[in-house]
Amino acid sequence: MRGGTMWGVAIWAACLAGPALAQEKSAEEAAKGGSLAESARMAGEYAKLAGMQGVVVQQAEAITVALPPSLSKQMSAVIASVNRYHAAALKGTSRQGADFWGKRPVVVVFTERNQFASHVRRVEKRSFDPSERASIVVGEDQPVVGIWVETPNTRAGVPPSVEIQVSEKVAAAVLARAAGAKNPVPDWLPEAFGRATSFQAAGPNGRSYLAEIRRNAQLYTRSQQEPPWNAKQEGLQTQSAQAAFVYWVTYGPKAGKMADLAKQFVPEENQERVEFPQALQRAQLSGDQTLGSWRDWVAIWR
Repeated sequence: MRGGTMWGVAIWAACLAGPALAQEKSAEEAAKGGSLAESARMAGEYAKLAGMQGVVVQQAEAITVALPPSLSKQMSAVIASVNRYHAAALKGTSRQGADFWGKRPVVVVFTERNQFASHVRRVEKRSFDPSERASIVVGEDQPVVGIWVETPNTRAGVPPSVEIQVSEKVAAAVLARAAGAKNPVPDWLPEAFGRATSFQAAGPNGRSYLAEIRRNAQLYTRSQQEPPWNAKQEGLQTQSAQAAFVYWVTYGPKAGKMADLAKQFVPEENQERVEFPQALQRAQLSGDQTLGSWRDWVAIWR
Protein backbone atom coordinates (compact mmCIF):
# COMPACT_ATOMS: atom_id res chain seq x y z
CA MET A 1 0.00 0.00 0.00
CA ARG A 2 2.80 2.39 0.99
CA GLY A 3 4.61 1.59 -2.23
CA GLY A 4 1.52 2.33 -4.30
CA THR A 5 0.89 5.62 -2.48
CA MET A 6 4.46 6.84 -2.96
CA TRP A 7 4.34 5.96 -6.67
CA GLY A 8 1.08 7.87 -7.03
CA VAL A 9 2.53 10.98 -5.32
CA ALA A 10 5.56 10.81 -7.57
CA ILE A 11 3.38 10.76 -10.68
CA TRP A 12 1.29 13.65 -9.35
CA ALA A 13 4.41 15.71 -8.60
CA ALA A 14 5.81 14.98 -12.05
CA CYS A 15 2.56 16.12 -13.64
CA LEU A 16 2.71 19.40 -11.72
CA ALA A 17 6.36 19.92 -12.66
CA GLY A 18 5.83 18.92 -16.30
CA PRO A 19 4.73 22.31 -17.70
CA ALA A 20 7.54 24.13 -15.83
CA LEU A 21 10.17 21.68 -17.07
CA ALA A 22 8.83 21.90 -20.59
CA GLN A 23 8.86 25.70 -20.40
CA GLU A 24 12.47 25.68 -19.12
CA LYS A 25 13.55 23.28 -21.86
CA SER A 26 11.80 25.41 -24.45
CA ALA A 27 13.69 28.49 -23.22
CA GLU A 28 16.99 26.61 -23.41
CA GLU A 29 16.26 25.39 -26.92
CA ALA A 30 15.29 28.91 -27.99
CA ALA A 31 18.52 30.31 -26.58
CA LYS A 32 20.54 27.60 -28.31
CA GLY A 33 18.71 28.21 -31.56
CA GLY A 34 19.42 31.92 -31.28
CA SER A 35 23.09 31.22 -30.65
CA LEU A 36 23.31 28.93 -33.68
CA ALA A 37 21.57 31.47 -35.89
CA GLU A 38 23.79 34.30 -34.68
CA SER A 39 27.00 32.32 -35.17
CA ALA A 40 25.88 31.35 -38.69
CA ARG A 41 25.16 35.00 -39.44
CA MET A 42 28.60 36.00 -38.15
CA ALA A 43 30.23 33.32 -40.29
CA GLY A 44 28.59 34.88 -43.33
CA GLU A 45 29.71 38.36 -42.25
CA TYR A 46 33.33 37.23 -41.83
CA ALA A 47 33.27 35.54 -45.22
CA LYS A 48 31.89 38.69 -46.82
CA LEU A 49 34.57 40.85 -45.16
CA ALA A 50 37.21 38.56 -46.64
CA GLY A 51 35.75 38.93 -50.14
CA MET A 52 34.36 35.38 -50.43
CA GLN A 53 31.52 35.03 -52.93
CA GLY A 54 29.76 32.33 -50.94
CA VAL A 55 30.18 30.09 -47.94
CA VAL A 56 28.73 26.81 -46.67
CA VAL A 57 27.95 26.85 -42.94
CA GLN A 58 27.36 23.89 -40.65
CA GLN A 59 27.24 23.46 -36.88
CA ALA A 60 29.58 21.19 -34.95
CA GLU A 61 28.74 20.43 -31.31
CA ALA A 62 30.41 23.60 -29.97
CA ILE A 63 31.79 25.30 -33.09
CA THR A 64 30.30 26.91 -36.19
CA VAL A 65 32.26 26.03 -39.34
CA ALA A 66 32.18 27.91 -42.65
CA LEU A 67 33.80 26.38 -45.73
CA PRO A 68 34.17 27.74 -49.25
CA PRO A 69 31.91 25.93 -51.74
CA SER A 70 34.95 24.17 -53.24
CA LEU A 71 35.36 22.25 -49.96
CA SER A 72 31.67 21.62 -49.26
CA LYS A 73 31.94 17.88 -49.95
CA GLN A 74 34.40 17.61 -47.07
CA MET A 75 32.08 19.28 -44.56
CA SER A 76 30.88 16.11 -42.81
CA ALA A 77 34.48 14.93 -42.31
CA VAL A 78 35.48 18.38 -41.01
CA ILE A 79 32.59 18.52 -38.54
CA ALA A 80 33.29 15.04 -37.16
CA SER A 81 36.98 15.85 -36.81
CA VAL A 82 36.35 19.23 -35.15
CA ASN A 83 34.13 17.51 -32.57
CA ARG A 84 36.87 14.99 -31.72
CA TYR A 85 39.65 17.56 -31.49
CA HIS A 86 37.59 20.02 -29.46
CA ALA A 87 36.68 17.34 -26.91
CA ALA A 88 40.30 16.12 -26.69
CA ALA A 89 41.66 19.66 -26.32
CA LEU A 90 39.22 20.49 -23.53
CA LYS A 91 40.23 17.31 -21.72
CA GLY A 92 43.92 18.05 -22.26
CA THR A 93 43.55 21.47 -20.62
CA SER A 94 41.11 20.22 -17.93
CA ARG A 95 38.37 22.59 -19.05
CA GLN A 96 34.60 22.10 -19.24
CA GLY A 97 32.77 22.63 -22.52
CA ALA A 98 29.60 24.28 -21.20
CA ASP A 99 31.33 27.21 -19.51
CA PHE A 100 34.44 27.45 -21.64
CA TRP A 101 33.39 29.78 -24.47
CA GLY A 102 31.58 33.06 -23.88
CA LYS A 103 30.01 32.96 -27.34
CA ARG A 104 29.94 30.14 -29.83
CA PRO A 105 33.23 30.24 -31.82
CA VAL A 106 33.15 30.69 -35.57
CA VAL A 107 35.72 29.02 -37.83
CA VAL A 108 36.13 30.33 -41.38
CA VAL A 109 38.23 28.31 -43.81
CA PHE A 110 40.02 29.88 -46.78
CA THR A 111 41.73 28.36 -49.79
CA GLU A 112 42.80 31.74 -51.23
CA ARG A 113 45.72 33.64 -49.71
CA ASN A 114 44.28 37.06 -50.53
CA GLN A 115 40.99 36.24 -48.79
CA PHE A 116 42.77 35.08 -45.67
CA ALA A 117 44.92 38.24 -45.75
CA SER A 118 41.73 40.34 -45.94
CA HIS A 119 40.32 38.42 -42.98
CA VAL A 120 43.41 39.22 -40.91
CA ARG A 121 43.32 42.90 -41.81
CA ARG A 122 39.58 43.45 -41.42
CA VAL A 123 38.73 41.15 -38.51
CA GLU A 124 41.89 41.26 -36.41
CA LYS A 125 42.70 44.74 -37.76
CA ARG A 126 46.42 44.08 -38.04
CA SER A 127 48.97 43.68 -40.81
CA PHE A 128 49.22 40.35 -42.59
CA ASP A 129 52.36 38.22 -42.36
CA PRO A 130 52.69 36.06 -45.51
CA SER A 131 54.12 33.19 -43.44
CA GLU A 132 51.04 32.78 -41.24
CA ARG A 133 48.21 30.41 -41.98
CA ALA A 134 45.82 31.00 -39.08
CA SER A 135 44.24 33.88 -37.23
CA ILE A 136 42.92 33.08 -33.75
CA VAL A 137 40.87 35.49 -31.63
CA VAL A 138 39.54 34.04 -28.37
CA GLY A 139 38.20 37.07 -26.50
CA GLU A 140 34.76 37.40 -24.95
CA ASP A 141 33.13 39.37 -27.78
CA GLN A 142 33.22 36.73 -30.51
CA PRO A 143 35.80 33.95 -30.75
CA VAL A 144 36.78 33.56 -34.40
CA VAL A 145 39.37 31.42 -36.16
CA GLY A 146 40.43 32.07 -39.74
CA ILE A 147 42.37 29.28 -41.47
CA TRP A 148 44.16 29.29 -44.80
CA VAL A 149 44.37 25.58 -45.58
CA GLU A 150 47.20 24.00 -47.51
CA THR A 151 46.52 21.91 -50.57
CA PRO A 152 48.94 19.80 -52.64
CA ASN A 153 49.50 22.88 -54.80
CA THR A 154 50.60 25.16 -51.97
CA ARG A 155 53.64 23.32 -50.62
CA ALA A 156 56.05 20.53 -51.40
CA GLY A 157 54.81 17.06 -50.50
CA VAL A 158 51.31 16.15 -49.43
CA PRO A 159 49.84 18.22 -46.56
CA PRO A 160 47.60 16.70 -43.88
CA SER A 161 43.93 16.48 -44.81
CA VAL A 162 41.76 19.58 -44.67
CA GLU A 163 39.88 18.24 -41.64
CA ILE A 164 43.14 17.77 -39.73
CA GLN A 165 44.36 21.25 -40.62
CA VAL A 166 41.08 22.85 -39.53
CA SER A 167 40.80 20.76 -36.37
CA GLU A 168 44.36 21.49 -35.26
CA LYS A 169 43.55 25.20 -35.33
CA VAL A 170 40.41 24.57 -33.29
CA ALA A 171 42.57 22.80 -30.68
CA ALA A 172 45.04 25.71 -30.84
CA ALA A 173 42.19 28.11 -30.09
CA VAL A 174 41.23 26.01 -27.05
CA LEU A 175 44.74 26.34 -25.66
CA ALA A 176 44.85 30.08 -26.32
CA ARG A 177 41.51 30.45 -24.54
CA ALA A 178 42.67 28.26 -21.63
CA ALA A 179 45.77 30.43 -21.18
CA GLY A 180 43.61 33.56 -21.28
CA ALA A 181 42.88 35.91 -24.16
CA LYS A 182 44.85 38.71 -22.49
CA ASN A 183 47.81 36.53 -21.57
CA PRO A 184 50.22 36.24 -24.52
CA VAL A 185 51.70 32.80 -25.14
CA PRO A 186 54.56 31.93 -27.51
CA ASP A 187 53.37 31.79 -31.11
CA TRP A 188 54.56 28.20 -31.48
CA LEU A 189 52.70 26.84 -28.45
CA PRO A 190 49.09 26.77 -29.76
CA GLU A 191 50.40 25.37 -33.07
CA ALA A 192 52.26 22.62 -31.21
CA PHE A 193 49.19 21.89 -29.10
CA GLY A 194 47.13 21.44 -32.27
CA ARG A 195 49.66 18.97 -33.69
CA ALA A 196 49.88 17.14 -30.37
CA THR A 197 46.09 16.79 -30.31
CA SER A 198 46.26 15.05 -33.69
CA PHE A 199 47.79 12.07 -31.89
CA GLN A 200 44.56 11.82 -29.90
CA ALA A 201 41.99 12.61 -32.54
CA ALA A 202 43.28 12.43 -36.14
CA GLY A 203 42.01 8.95 -36.96
CA PRO A 204 43.35 6.49 -39.57
CA ASN A 205 43.83 9.05 -42.36
CA GLY A 206 46.45 10.84 -40.27
CA ARG A 207 48.84 7.92 -39.81
CA SER A 208 51.50 9.01 -42.29
CA TYR A 209 51.30 12.60 -41.03
CA LEU A 210 51.76 11.51 -37.41
CA ALA A 211 54.61 9.20 -38.36
CA GLU A 212 56.35 12.15 -40.01
CA ILE A 213 56.03 14.22 -36.83
CA ARG A 214 57.49 11.41 -34.71
CA ARG A 215 60.35 10.88 -37.12
CA ASN A 216 61.22 14.58 -37.28
CA ALA A 217 61.04 14.94 -33.49
CA GLN A 218 63.46 12.05 -33.09
CA LEU A 219 65.81 13.55 -35.68
CA TYR A 220 65.72 16.83 -33.76
CA THR A 221 66.69 15.25 -30.41
CA ARG A 222 69.56 13.39 -32.06
CA SER A 223 71.05 16.49 -33.69
CA GLN A 224 70.10 19.37 -31.36
CA GLN A 225 71.01 20.01 -27.73
CA GLU A 226 68.81 23.07 -27.30
CA PRO A 227 65.26 22.50 -26.05
CA PRO A 228 62.87 23.05 -28.97
CA TRP A 229 61.36 26.20 -27.45
CA ASN A 230 64.80 27.86 -27.50
CA ALA A 231 65.69 26.69 -31.00
CA LYS A 232 66.83 29.47 -33.32
CA GLN A 233 66.22 27.44 -36.44
CA GLU A 234 62.77 26.79 -37.83
CA GLY A 235 61.39 23.98 -39.93
CA LEU A 236 59.64 20.66 -39.62
CA GLN A 237 62.09 19.12 -37.16
CA THR A 238 61.77 21.99 -34.69
CA GLN A 239 57.98 22.14 -35.07
CA SER A 240 57.75 18.37 -34.59
CA ALA A 241 59.94 18.49 -31.47
CA GLN A 242 57.73 21.24 -30.04
CA ALA A 243 54.63 19.13 -30.75
CA ALA A 244 56.32 16.12 -29.13
CA PHE A 245 57.03 18.09 -25.95
CA VAL A 246 53.47 19.41 -25.80
CA TYR A 247 52.11 15.90 -26.35
CA TRP A 248 54.36 14.64 -23.53
CA VAL A 249 52.89 17.12 -21.02
CA THR A 250 49.29 16.95 -22.30
CA TYR A 251 48.44 13.43 -23.39
CA GLY A 252 51.63 11.42 -22.83
CA PRO A 253 53.68 10.37 -19.78
CA LYS A 254 53.18 13.76 -18.07
CA ALA A 255 49.48 13.99 -18.96
CA GLY A 256 47.73 16.68 -16.95
CA LYS A 257 50.67 19.04 -16.73
CA MET A 258 49.46 21.19 -19.62
CA ALA A 259 46.39 22.16 -17.62
CA ASP A 260 48.72 23.67 -15.02
CA LEU A 261 51.18 25.09 -17.56
CA ALA A 262 48.40 26.97 -19.38
CA LYS A 263 47.68 28.90 -16.19
CA GLN A 264 51.24 30.17 -15.86
CA PHE A 265 51.16 32.87 -18.55
CA VAL A 266 49.51 35.54 -16.40
CA PRO A 267 52.04 38.42 -16.28
CA GLU A 268 53.09 39.81 -12.95
CA GLU A 269 52.85 43.51 -12.18
CA ASN A 270 54.96 45.58 -14.60
CA GLN A 271 55.57 42.50 -16.74
CA GLU A 272 54.39 42.44 -20.37
CA ARG A 273 54.46 38.69 -20.87
CA VAL A 274 55.63 35.45 -19.30
CA GLU A 275 58.31 33.75 -21.34
CA PHE A 276 58.04 30.01 -21.84
CA PRO A 277 61.01 29.01 -19.61
CA GLN A 278 59.47 31.02 -16.76
CA ALA A 279 56.08 29.35 -17.30
CA LEU A 280 57.80 25.96 -17.18
CA GLN A 281 59.48 26.92 -13.91
CA ARG A 282 56.18 28.05 -12.43
CA ALA A 283 54.61 24.72 -13.43
CA GLN A 284 57.59 22.80 -11.99
CA LEU A 285 58.56 21.50 -15.42
CA SER A 286 61.94 23.17 -15.82
CA GLY A 287 65.41 21.74 -15.35
CA ASP A 288 67.75 19.31 -17.04
CA GLN A 289 65.98 16.32 -15.51
CA THR A 290 62.69 17.21 -17.20
CA LEU A 291 64.37 17.83 -20.55
CA GLY A 292 66.35 14.60 -20.25
CA SER A 293 63.23 12.58 -19.44
CA TRP A 294 61.48 14.05 -22.46
CA ARG A 295 64.42 13.25 -24.74
CA ASP A 296 64.53 9.67 -23.49
CA TRP A 297 60.84 9.28 -24.18
CA VAL A 298 61.05 10.77 -27.69
CA ALA A 299 63.68 8.18 -28.61
CA ILE A 300 61.18 5.36 -28.01
CA TRP A 301 58.01 7.24 -29.01
CA ARG A 302 55.75 4.98 -31.07
